[in-house]
Amino acid sequence: MLLGALILCKSENGEHTGGLVIETEAYMAEGDPAAHHFKRGRTKATAAKFMKAGTIYIHRIHRHFCMDIVSQDLGVPSSILIRSLEPTHGIREMKHRRNTDEIKNLTSGPGKLCQALGIDSRLNGQDILDPACELEILLPNAPVHASAIVQSQRVGVSSGTDLELRFFLKKNPYVSGPKKQD
Repeated sequence: MLLGALILCKSENGEHTGGLVIETEAYMAEGDPAAHHFKRGRTKATAAKFMKAGTIYIHRIHRHFCMDIVSQDLGVPSSILIRSLEPTHGIREMKHRRNTDEIKNLTSGPGKLCQALGIDSRLNGQDILDPACELEILLPNAPVHASAIVQSQRVGVSSGTDLELRFFLKKNPYVSGPKKQD
């Protein structure tokens, strides 16, 4: 589970930007019409989704980069979209990249967090476990307790809207989209 994990991205200047994962969405290998590979299968654009677990899959939604982490074995295109972070590292740099002083607006959405962390297509296909990767995920010492997690329908998709594959931390002010808390 990625909720509660710390994501850090090394900047050009060596400084880290990042925060705690507080919202994710799952995209399934089969039967998920919102998954990028659903209609077209493996393409140049979706190739990273078919790589081993821990591979970074960078894609665009409108003009914004978004980041998924592949979650299944080689050839099984399941992934977890990182929707929101609670900013903890490099906040000044993130404010500069996002051109805002509003901390709640830095990483409260998949495109916003990629912009704030400086994530773009150069990370696509990289292995999160490779020490040379400029992105690092540190799992929490203890998993987030189930009572602190809200499960809901995904947001921002036009198909598969009935699937409850969005997960976020209850009452966290950095969650994006609708925040139904029960």
